[in-house]
Amino acid sequence: MNGFGEYCIAEGLTCCSSSDMCVGLCPDCDDAGYCVDRCGCGPGTTYCVTDCCDNATEVCDENSNTCVCKAGLIECNGACIDGQCCGGDNTPCANLGFSLDCVECLNGQCSTSSLELNRCPMEDNSPGWCSNGVCLACIPFREFGCTIDSQCCTGNCLGGRCDFQ
Repeated sequence: MNGFGEYCIAEGLTCCSSSDMCVGLCPDCDDAGYCVDRCGCGPGTTYCVTDCCDNATEVCDENSNTCVCKAGLIECNGACIDGQCCGGDNTPCANLGFSLDCVECLNGQCSTSSLELNRCPMEDNSPGWCSNGVCLACIPFREFGCTIDSQCCTGNCLGGRCDFQ
């Protein structure tokens, strides 16, 4: 028994959920009258109500009756990939602890290299700077502790202090 309730009508080799609800062809019927290949899904796939899931990357979600990406894979342009993000969409990077203004999606991976030390807005819209993919608060004007200009809210880092020249 296949668990989906598709019955195989042997004469036409049709896969049906009932005698009047045929949903596809099946090449063979088992002895119990069920479709052997679950309504026409090819090798390496599994039937999921109306779709055929790719066994290498997808599973059938029994709650939604749709193919979803296996654990550890993400959906990207209609396919499941082993990546952290997809194309220009860096939003999944936030789940990994990155600030979206300090990270980009590069070849499916969250990358901070081109945005390192850039200025960014903090959650309260105060000025910040990117460090390892996280937006950090700027050092206030005339306070010590800076090593680079982008750490200063205003002015430049001069002698370890945020100041103007």
